[in-house]
Formats: sequence, structure tokens, C-alpha cells
Amino acid sequence: MTRQPQYIWTLFPVLAVCLLSAAQNSNQPLPPVMHFCAYNCMTLTLQGDHYVVTAESGVKTKDGRTVTGTWTVESFSPESVILRRVDATGFTGVYKGQISKDGNRLVNITLDGKPNPKMRLTWGTALNETPGSNAQRDYDVPPPTPDVNPTLSETGASTQENLHSAQGPSGIPGELIECENNQCETKGDKGSAIWLLDGNHGDAQWGYGAHGKLTVERFDDSGVVIHRVDPAGTQTPGLTGDYTGKRNGDRIDGTVVWTWPNVWSKPITGTWYATIAHAPPCNSKTKAGVSAQSALRRGQVAYWTKEYQDALCWMEMSSGMGNRQATLALAVFYDQGIGVIKNEEAYFHLLDQAASMPQKDGNQKDEELKLIAIHLLAECFKNGTGTAKDVTKYSQLETIVMMSPVGQNILMSIDNTPEQRAGYDRLMDAIGKEDEPEPGTRWVTVCPAERGCYAVEVPN
Repeated sequence: MTRQPQYIWTLFPVLAVCLLSAAQNSNQPLPPVMHFCAYNCMTLTLQGDHYVVTAESGVKTKDGRTVTGTWTVESFSPESVILRRVDATGFTGVYKGQISKDGNRLVNITLDGKPNPKMRLTWGTALNETPGSNAQRDYDVPPPTPDVNPTLSETGASTQENLHSAQGPSGIPGELIECENNQCETKGDKGSAIWLLDGNHGDAQWGYGAHGKLTVERFDDSGVVIHRVDPAGTQTPGLTGDYTGKRNGDRIDGTVVWTWPNVWSKPITGTWYATIAHAPPCNSKTKAGVSAQSALRRGQVAYWTKEYQDALCWMEMSSGMGNRQATLALAVFYDQGIGVIKNEEAYFHLLDQAASMPQKDGNQKDEELKLIAIHLLAECFKNGTGTAKDVTKYSQLETIVMMSPVGQNILMSIDNTPEQRAGYDRLMDAIGKEDEPEPGTRWVTVCPAERGCYAVEVPN
């Protein structure tokens, strides 16, 4: 994050009186406690007409300094909230926004005039939707219970229950690390396979080059049945496999029957086992040295294994490093309420960010993602989603998409019905998995100590 110029605000007596008057004349009483998150999370405690961040409720910088400071209230009404922040470290900034309709969070937040969908400020019954410290965010420390009376939303459910439920595409895991006979023991990474599943269908990629299409016929406590067919043009075209097994936690063990017409004279039977992949938890320790692509990959695995908070964290990291696919995935999270409260403004700003990123030359997938972002941004201007309606901007952006053959294919494949705005199945590809590694790379199985195993791409 770019540091602001270091200077100290001098509060003259007249200015202090004006600020106090603004707070006292507000239509909205000042909450006793608020939680704020952007790149760091902290607790703001009301003291008179301003908020303080103490050493106990603040955060530590990379060089070990504790962030403490004062947030002065210049305005706190439904139409206009203005908070001026001055940290002991020298950071200063002015946050602006409006109070949400439920009166428990700040929306349309800007810092020094610039929007950032990562910024969150909540209070009242929504207080614990935002962590009160980095420790709560990174290490899953239960947040303190606020001294407020919980209320029900219009749907009759608590605010926390309005978060997107952990459903995923199905009860089938998104990724398996698979081994057959003793290939993993004798060939290492080249012997293992990455099975990427999307509901009842998926792709399998072995380290030594084999590639198969998968159909999941059963995946529950009573048993696992998966059928494999290696398509034409692969290393073993026509080979099939019928995998049956039993699940014990995250481990599956069983037998497999392979057939290869016109190559083998009879079926061959063997053993196989697989582990359900999990991304490592996302915190300050596991983030160290992780690239944008690796953070994206971890976010994908966390999403498909329904670890939505970790998925959000990894995608935010990758997006912050300029990854368009992760930025689009974040847009999905905020639009659908995956791990966060639905936020149309954040959805709009993330689409705008994804559409504005420079395109990678010669990369058709990146071109497609950019055009998807532009099209969805156009839909926002058309429907007034997260921004004011603007028919001119809608037409300009859609023209950009329509002028590209890739964009024309996107528009033809999208269902623009209200129930599936802008072709959500298409946009979910931004979160989704790679069918096979990028050219010049291969899958490698990684098993960190924190949790489980997952696949990453490394150069050949």
C-alpha cells in the first residue's frame, strides 16, 4: 500500500468546535465500537467525540511497530460519513461513505477520494462481520461478543446467516490428488495425478503426461465410483478406467479396472488412492513469498473445498498483485455473498478494476476474461448495479465487446435473464479450475504442514 505523506494535523480550537458540532448534530448516534478492515483490521472505540485505536485493538506493521491512532468524526449521518484518521506511525487519511439502510455498516467507502472494495467498517449487529484485529482475521480467533441486542433481518435470519451458505457446485470435492498402484512412490510428482472436479464431471492430468475425462457416478459415505476416458489426441487415447473406493475422511482407497481396446488383450486391475485437496489457510505466515498465480491457485482450491474465508483472502492477495482472474473471482464473491456480505458497489468497482488491467499479449484466456469484465461492467451501467445508470457508457462498453470475435462468442454464450444476470455460469470460470496447466508448466503436488495437499503449476 502506498504510504501517505507524513504530517501532523493541527486542530485549532475553532475547527475542534466544528467537528464536535458535526458529530453532535448527526441524525445517527455514534456507535460505541466499530470494526474496520482493509489491509489491516482493527477495533475503533468511542471516546467522547472521536474514536481511538489502542495497542490492544490495533495491529503491528512489518517492522514491528504497533498501529495506534485517532479517528475524528467530521460527519456521521445517513447521507454522509466523514472520518479523519491519524495514526501514530504517520499514516493519515480521510474516509467517506454513507450509512447502509440497515444502519450497521458504511457503504460506498472511499479513502482520500479513491474507492477500495476491500475496506469495511461495521458496527451494531453487523459488528462481527468484520474482524476486530489481524489476529481474528488470520488465526480464526473468535471475535468478542458485542454489547448489543441482536435483531433479525427482513428474511428472519441473523446477519451472519445471510452470508452465502457453503454449498459449492455439489457435495463432490473440487480437487483430488490421486495415485495408482505405486506410481507416486516410484515416480514422485510425475506419478501423481491432479483430478479437477466440477460437480459430476472433471479432468485428470498425470505428471507423466496422461490426460483423461472423468465422470463421477457416486461420491458419498457409501462409496466412490468414478469413470475415466482418455480422449483422442492424448498420450493414451481410448484408455478407460473404472475407479471404485471407500472414503475415510479426506482419504479414498479402492481398486481400478483399466481397459485399452486394440492395445491390451484384457482388462488390468490395480489399486488407487486419493486425497481431497485443501489449500493452506491464508494468514501472514502462509502468504510469505507467494506469487500472484500461486495465490490464485490456492484461492481456487479453497473455493472448491468450501473454505470460503481462505478463498477470499487468497483471491484478495492475488488481485492486489494485479491478477485479473482473481479480481473477477472477487467480483463473484461480492455479488453472490461468498464469504462476505453482498455488496453491489464492491462488485462494480472490482469489475472496473478487472476491465482496466493491461492485457497480456497473445493470451486468449486473458483476453476473454477482460472482455467478460467489460461486458459485466456494461451490464452494471445498464441496470444501475453498484453505480448510476448510464446508457451511453453501457453502449460504449458493449461495442468494445462486440467488435471482438472472442467477445461475440462470449455474448452468444451468455444468458441475460434476470435469474442468471450476465451469464453467471460463464463468470464462474473466473473462479474455476484450469483443465490443464499453462504451456511450459506442469502440475506439482504440494503438501504444506498447515493443511492437506493441493496442486500448483511450476515451469517444466
